[in-house]
Amino acid sequence: MILHVAGVAHADPTGPVRLQRWLNRLRSQQKSPPAFVAVEWDQQIFERVRVQRRTIASLAKARWPQATPEFIAALSAALAYEGDAHLHVFPSALTLWLDEGRKPDSESDIAEFAVLRMRLYERAAEGISDLNAGALPAMSMVVWSSILPRPDGSHPRDDLFAKRLFDALRGTTGSWAIAILGANHASDSAGSAIDLLIHNGTECSVKLMNDA
Repeated sequence: MILHVAGVAHADPTGPVRLQRWLNRLRSQQKSPPAFVAVEWDQQIFERVRVQRRTIASLAKARWPQATPEFIAALSAALAYEGDAHLHVFPSALTLWLDEGRKPDSESDIAEFAVLRMRLYERAAEGISDLNAGALPAMSMVVWSSILPRPDGSHPRDDLFAKRLFDALRGTTGSWAIAILGANHASDSAGSAIDLLIHNGTECSVKLMNDA
């Protein structure tokens, strides 16, 4: 059993395109569908955030009336893209919700997810005059550069993700599976979810989505 891991930046405006490109390559290389696709979400929280894609589109149009439709659509599609991007490529895949049961730090973190994400995109778009599809890679670089390296050591969420992935891998007869994780959880630092899996004998192929 091989676990193919995508290390993503959750706020990457080019994330959906890069992730689906990688997923399509996997589909062309494999003879069977994945046993499951694990995502870094609780299902109920994901559904509450996913419906805010329309909200962020409206916010972006109001903030940048000069922006092209392609630019607005990309920001909308990027909201929580890690939770369902795989369904465009593997529509029948079993989704494993690695954060199932997680409680948000505050209710406003979920209810205002689109508003908080817009603040990040406003910072990422500073200094960019033409807000079209060509601006997205530059914004992506800002988002990726804001990710701090994961320090070595254990963390409860890495421990949880590793356990749920390990249990799911042991419980399937398939030959391969997919995990879509934040870049730090997929890093090679000691104690990350993927580091824990590798040290428990799981074969992992990791690809960071900043150059996919």
